[in-house]
Amino acid sequence: MQQQLNPELQQAVTDFREFAREHWVKLSKNPLAIALLEFDGQRFEVELVQLAFEAFQHQAHTPAPQLFASIREDSKYHHQIDWCIHNGHGHPFPVAFRAALDGYVLAGGAGGAYRMVDVDLHVLHEGELYRVAEGGKGK
Repeated sequence: MQQQLNPELQQAVTDFREFAREHWVKLSKNPLAIALLEFDGQRFEVELVQLAFEAFQHQAHTPAPQLFASIREDSKYHHQIDWCIHNGHGHPFPVAFRAALDGYVLAGGAGGAYRMVDVDLHVLHEGELYRVAEGGKGK
């Protein structure tokens, strides 16, 4: 007899199965592949699926980035905006501060690192982005 899962784990397993069916194209085309998603009450029977589930759970519990940057029109990196959008970084894109002696103190986006002068900073609050710092050369 299979033991009932706690509600939190059950929801995580359900969410993972939905994610897998939606994103793993082979699963949706091959009904036998659904067997890969067999769960014994504690773990998925296929080790690789279990590892993917653990990564999925970690991602679900990792808070979304709160600091975003948008490349300014007067930046020499302005041409990277389309690249950011088309390569999945988005625009504005999530950033984090990094220690840097070269002035490129923001990690993120298509370029990997940006100077404060090249971007405006935004904070995500209740699903909306609010500009909190303006880059540029100053007036």
